[in-house]
Amino acid sequence: MNKYAGLFLWSLVTVLVLIVIAFKPDNSEVIDLKNQIVKINSEIKYKKDQTELESPLKNNFNLEKSKQETTNKLTFAFTQLLGGIHDNSSYEKQKKELQKILGTDLENVVYMHGYNTESKKWVVNKNDSTIVGFDDIT
Repeated sequence: MNKYAGLFLWSLVTVLVLIVIAFKPDNSEVIDLKNQIVKINSEIKYKKDQTELESPLKNNFNLEKSKQETTNKLTFAFTQLLGGIHDNSSYEKQKKELQKILGTDLENVVYMHGYNTESKKWVVNKNDSTIVGFDDIT
């Protein structure tokens, strides 16, 4: 009986070793995935570095100068659309510039406040003031 028990145990061990060898996971897929993760992470770092270099918020960005330029452009646009334009020909001449400053949608909204489509007249004779302000934009 002892001899058969030992033979049974060795047979069992042999079968288990064969099963483990047969179902051993393939590490090449795991290695490929790790390599892809390393590659993707390096691409992310590169894109992040490039974005920081090309950002208007990099170290040499002049916030005060940018605010002043924006204030001048917006003041011009709103002054012209709300009281500075009195006929369709002058509007058509400045339309592209105004759209460049305000964007098409906002330019259309402001235009609708300065021009009455029913009476076909410019309803604002003059613009007494235009004030542009900024919140704390750091």
